Amino acid sequence: MTGNSTEGPYRGSANSQYYPFMYSQNVRDGLLVTLALRYEEDPSQFVVLSKHTLDSSSARVAVAELRNAGFVEEQVRGVIRLTSRGYKMYKAMPVPWAFAG
Repeated sequence: MTGNSTEGPYRGSANSQYYPFMYSQNVRDGLLVTLALRYEEDPSQFVVLSKHTLDSSSARVAVAELRNAGFVEEQVRGVIRLTSRGYKMYKAMPVPWAFAG
């Protein structure tokens, strides 16, 4: 390998475009789990997202997508809760380990 490349041996592989999607999906799923647990405790309670989460573009996109689909209500930027529609969608999702080999 020549130069100071940090792209590694997988540069340009099919998987290189897959990982950003996986990260975004993990962020979205993490938000859903957190919001669902809080919803089960008290459906009227909002969750305050951390500064680290708010600084993440993937998290902001996930919140926007969930909000636009009607699954999340946003009181102000970074203060969100699951809607009843969002909770029903969460409960209908397959469990991740169901897909394990």
